[in-house]
Order: sequence, then structure tokens, then C-alpha cells
Amino acid sequence: MLVGKNHLGSIYVSEKYLKTLIKTTIKGCFGVVGFYSYKTKLSMLNRALNKRTIKIKFNRKNNTVDLYIHILAAYGANISKVMKNIKSMVSDSIFSHTGINVNSVNVFVDSIKE
Repeated sequence: MLVGKNHLGSIYVSEKYLKTLIKTTIKGCFGVVGFYSYKTKLSMLNRALNKRTIKIKFNRKNNTVDLYIHILAAYGANISKVMKNIKSMVSDSIFSHTGINVNSVNVFVDSIKE
């Protein structure tokens, strides 16, 4: 859980809320088909490690977050513009809804679909 502080008080934000907010924001971006799901036949350890499509690291010292997002891109879309759009929309959305600053947004395009 992360604490956002402003002049009105403290805001406690859970990881589940941030993931839902990120997914909702990214679904509105042009060029994103969906999120990458790891449905391969791997060992139990690899399956547990690769289960998440959005990973959030909380930095408690300065109340920021680092995001790692795996997506499926649309065929024919300009990947660099899609990634820049995702980065700006996600960081703006998190800051406007929670008041928490985003340190970095790392977007990984795992596959391209038509």
C-alpha cells in the first residue's frame, strides 16, 4: 500500500486499485490490442513469475511508483508513438487520481496482433 500526501491529508492507495486504473487507461490508447498473458507450459516457478502483466514497485522514500507493463500492440501501429502515448496517459492518470508521482513507466511490447 502506498501513501500519497497533499495539503488535505493522506491518501492510501492499494496495488489492486492502481492496476485497475492502469488497465482502464491503457484500454483507451490507440494501437493497444490488450495485455500479454503468459499461457505457456512452463515450470511452476516460471509460471508464478510470469503471471503478472502489470508490475508495480513502490518507492516508499519519496512516495513514487515504477511501472512495468506488458502489452499486445496492433499490427501497423507506430510502436514508438503508442509507447509514448501510454507513458504519458498512465502517469497523468495516476497523478490526477491519486496525487502520487510516477518515477518511470516501462512498456514492453510482447507481441503484435492483427
